[in-house]
Amino acid sequence: MKPPWEWDEGSIRELIASQVPESLTLEYKACGALARADAKKREVSKDVSAFANSAGGTIVYGVLEDKHIPTNVDVGYSPIDITKEWLEQVIHGNIQRRIDGVRINPVDLAGLVPGKVLYVVSIPQSVRAPHMAADNRFYKRFNFESVPMEEYEVRDAGRRLESPDLRLNIQWIAPTPPVPAVELIVSISNEAPEPANHVVVQLYVDARAKILSSVGWDVRFHQLNTSD
Repeated sequence: MKPPWEWDEGSIRELIASQVPESLTLEYKACGALARADAKKREVSKDVSAFANSAGGTIVYGVLEDKHIPTNVDVGYSPIDITKEWLEQVIHGNIQRRIDGVRINPVDLAGLVPGKVLYVVSIPQSVRAPHMAADNRFYKRFNFESVPMEEYEVRDAGRRLESPDLRLNIQWIAPTPPVPAVELIVSISNEAPEPANHVVVQLYVDARAKILSSVGWDVRFHQLNTSD
């Protein structure tokens, strides 16, 4: 599936049809969750900061759910009344410190609710955590909720910049005829300023695949026969 900042109406339909449940990194909100009332703005700051303080994730504003399972698209938002710019201001104006990398994707609901949109908000795990919501409290994701953080959790989140934040990236390159080989490129990136002096990665290759060559982290091997 596309990344959330590229979701379109078809992606939303797929989420609902596949009954993709809410989780630590995904939440559905009915349209009533976004409004110009101060209480709604505080709730937005609570939910967005909780994702940033935890593992990051996505909030879909405009989808109905029942027992954490998406059931349908709500009535949608008027892109004139509830705008992307307004939502950006609510998020950045009610959360301290500012969260870097938040993406807001207005999804046009032309086929479901013509003239209306819903909003997909993608929040990265923040290395500048903890982030405080508008009620001067710190929140985290727990089960399907945003709940207050314990004091030690606030301190732990504040130490993210003091340790490496390693990500394993794997890329497949399709075979180029006439050689039936797939190229596998594995790399490691560090999202934190603190360097990682030692890294151990174990990569397991199916015994049916024959390794043709390897240079550093690049590995080329015969494509498996899908009939096996």
